[in-house]
Amino acid sequence: ADNAGQVPAPVEIWIHGAGEKPGLSNLTTGAQLRLTAPLPTGSVLYLNTDPNQLTATITSAAGESSNAFGLVDVTYPLSQFVLRRGQNEIRYEPGGDSHQTVIEAKWYSLYEGV
Repeated sequence: ADNAGQVPAPVEIWIHGAGEKPGLSNLTTGAQLRLTAPLPTGSVLYLNTDPNQLTATITSAAGESSNAFGLVDVTYPLSQFVLRRGQNEIRYEPGGDSHQTVIEAKWYSLYEGV
């Protein structure tokens, strides 16, 4: 993941559940995201790591949304998972045997201003 900006960039993450307990590690910064329980099949977990918009929402297969901060392991603060300037090596850890979880991530390069 390449952050072409001048400052660290928060990340928006969508994790499409497949009954696993997936995790992400930014090997460049040491930051991690871990879940406390498996993500139900068909659900989507949305995470926003921007400290000003910190969000953890799960949407069930039936389309019902609810707060998901309880699914996020507090050992690894959500707001710490950012991309530093330049290349960041991100590792997906499936947390199960099926390796069916799909993860999407989006970020915007940020620049200093006056």
